[in-house]
Amino acid sequence: MLQRSKKKVCIAAVGAALLGVAMVNLPDEGKGIAGEFSGAPDTWLSKLFGDDQPDRALLGTRRANGHPAGAASAERNLYAMNGQEQGHGQEWRSEHGGRQGRSAQPSERTLRPGPAPSAGEALFGGTHVQSKPLEPHMVPPQGVYQGYRVKIGEEQAAIDEFNRKQWPEKSRGQRQGASKETPAGAAAHEGCNFVGAVGADLLERVRHADGTCHSAQYALSLSDAQSVFTSANMVTLANEVERLARIYDGDNDGFLMDMIYILRAGYFLQDKYRDQGFPAFNANVAPAVRSALDAYFNNNVVLALENDVHARILNEALTLIDSSQEALRYLPRIRTLIQNYDNSYEQMPGMQNAIRQSLLVLFNRGKKYEGLSDQTGIDIATTLASFIRNNFGLLDTNGWDMVSDSGAELGRFLQYSANIKAAVSTELLDLVPRTSFQNSSAPLRAKFAAQINAHDRANCQQYGLCDYIEAYKEAVLPTRHVCTPNVSIRAQRMTADQLRTACNTVAGVEGLFHQRLATGNNAVANDNTSLEMVIFDSSSEYRKHSSTFYGNSTNNGGIYLEGNPATAGNQGRFIAYRAEWIPAFTIWNLEHEFVHYLDGRYNLYGDFSAAYSQGTVWWTEGLAEYISWSFLNQDNTRARDHARSKTWTLSQLFKTDYGDSARVYQGGYLAVRYMFEKRASDVSTILSYFRPGNYADYKRRIEAIGTNYDSDFGTWLACVADGAACQPTPECTWADTRDIVGNCSRSNISQTRGNHAHFYMLVPAGVTTIRVTATGGSGNASLFANTQGRWAYSHDHNYWSRNAGNEESIVINNAPVGQYIYFSLYGETDFSGVRLTASY
Repeated sequence: MLQRSKKKVCIAAVGAALLGVAMVNLPDEGKGIAGEFSGAPDTWLSKLFGDDQPDRALLGTRRANGHPAGAASAERNLYAMNGQEQGHGQEWRSEHGGRQGRSAQPSERTLRPGPAPSAGEALFGGTHVQSKPLEPHMVPPQGVYQGYRVKIGEEQAAIDEFNRKQWPEKSRGQRQGASKETPAGAAAHEGCNFVGAVGADLLERVRHADGTCHSAQYALSLSDAQSVFTSANMVTLANEVERLARIYDGDNDGFLMDMIYILRAGYFLQDKYRDQGFPAFNANVAPAVRSALDAYFNNNVVLALENDVHARILNEALTLIDSSQEALRYLPRIRTLIQNYDNSYEQMPGMQNAIRQSLLVLFNRGKKYEGLSDQTGIDIATTLASFIRNNFGLLDTNGWDMVSDSGAELGRFLQYSANIKAAVSTELLDLVPRTSFQNSSAPLRAKFAAQINAHDRANCQQYGLCDYIEAYKEAVLPTRHVCTPNVSIRAQRMTADQLRTACNTVAGVEGLFHQRLATGNNAVANDNTSLEMVIFDSSSEYRKHSSTFYGNSTNNGGIYLEGNPATAGNQGRFIAYRAEWIPAFTIWNLEHEFVHYLDGRYNLYGDFSAAYSQGTVWWTEGLAEYISWSFLNQDNTRARDHARSKTWTLSQLFKTDYGDSARVYQGGYLAVRYMFEKRASDVSTILSYFRPGNYADYKRRIEAIGTNYDSDFGTWLACVADGAACQPTPECTWADTRDIVGNCSRSNISQTRGNHAHFYMLVPAGVTTIRVTATGGSGNASLFANTQGRWAYSHDHNYWSRNAGNEESIVINNAPVGQYIYFSLYGETDFSGVRLTASY
């Protein structure tokens, strides 16, 4: 995935897609599975998929375009609104990856709701794309992410497994009819279709739907969303939540968690389709949801229970506070939850996640609370300061983010009244001296500094935190290395061999890229002239520091921040981390993200939005997958599985947007590979539109292709599914670049008008028929052959192919074994990037 200005981003995973790397629109510009859900990094799979399942409630999710929402709703909204929604259309590319750019979202600006879809998507769907960087003080709390260890393109499998595991067995059994208590009408609901359901029928369908069905409600089309989530149905769901909340005793026997989860889906979809005609809910919805939340948080059990079963439901309710934008009303309850934290929570990851979700509620999407009383503000500030003092030791554990994010929320209260500000300042003057950029308290110190410089800049000197970014960056990223005049590395800690390996890897990727894309090493106009690769020691270190330095989302497997490439001094930047769970030194998603940079520099004119708005997701993500898999020389088995099932037509893939990880990555890979292998002339045409920024003509070309290639694509997919059958012809390896014997190809052939590019072969024993084809590139080349012992020319040949463009083919029967035959490409006009293949 990518996050970059050009998406050239998005280019996540972030991220976005689900995981992987993200790209951003930089000053500007990557999700894998985060290994810190609970416990040590090496235990993340057991925590995620074993009996100790993570809490969906606090997870939140991303939009159809790829941004996390829900528990992470604040981040989704800020990163999305601060650019273009990834929509893994944003301008950042995060991989999942993204781009970055200008000022952060003003805190006064109203941000849209960020209800979260399925927890699985929240965990594995980080942004791969982002449009602009956030100012440090606007970076949301970390939330609960698991996107770090999933390789780009493998997010959907992680989501599916998560959804399969997350629901309690008892509830699953009831839904499947395993319990004698299952109503007789359950079978009627097996289709998981809530469209047209109202009242008691809707509630019954929710009860009998499984987790996969529930998650699917977040992906409804606009028309289905409007049918299911009417204001009346929202009230019905809220009333049922209120009824169940009043009798809640700590378990989900009444399906309270299910009802809240589906209620949140209504907010999510209303937000997602707001600009497409989904109307605001009527005046009855907010009071009904408020009554439901009141009933829940006024139930004495809620704030007294401390176990992970209860935590799942608690986190759903906390997320609903954010979705319904009722944070101010429930600040006293949030305060109590934070006060209740003690060491026992270290054995209850669900309750720790409740603290994380509480901090996201406090963040309030970066908006200032209207009507906050002095007493409430002071009480919250005092509680946060006490939490930090009492839990300073968590900074050396996987719970570090709870402390550092508490520091951010404490400092954020500096923006309120003089009385609140004075109370916060007193706490900060006591806490700041306990921190240092030289140890594990660095993230906390940075959070303090960000808020102080945003809300008390005039007094930053008394805290000793003026102009802190460079000092912080120097402490964390001291290693600098130059790979080439255009590519450099800034790292936390890399050996000379590791630096050399990283440089060699990107050099290899770049060489293959230039060969396949026939760039001539010519960058598009007004683009970045250099790339800085920032490498953190681990996914945890990436989460701790990167957003403060670069304003990027870190719920991904890396991110490309392209920024505005036309701005003088703009620095393209790829931010990544060492995959600490792999014994050999590995920079996670390096190849994929580096292709995003190359694609933006040599193919896509302008910033990310310019290309993205014309439907280029299939290209940007597909090309990054195609080049990276080709460079690694590995079999893309997931793509082959989709080829076998023929999941998508080519015309469908041309319309891909962020949201479906498999379609974005495996589908994109298949679409791009097909175009290179079977429609090279179209690739050349597309590039001729991309490079000068003629995106309107690109879109018209794709529309003209329509479904014309779908049948051939289907035939080709069957070949891909077979594995070896569709392997492209390898490059010829003979020292003489004119020699094409051996079932091989010569690529990137060019010549000027009126001149010939010459080739030959010695016909091997046993060969009777030889086929020579030319394809791809730009201009117009004709193909000639001579089997009479002379070089082939346009005026001296006995076989020829002279079509418009570069799609030429000659078949020679009864080839003269043991003799030389000769071929030439003749320039009807100047041509370049042509591939000549000889097969027999």
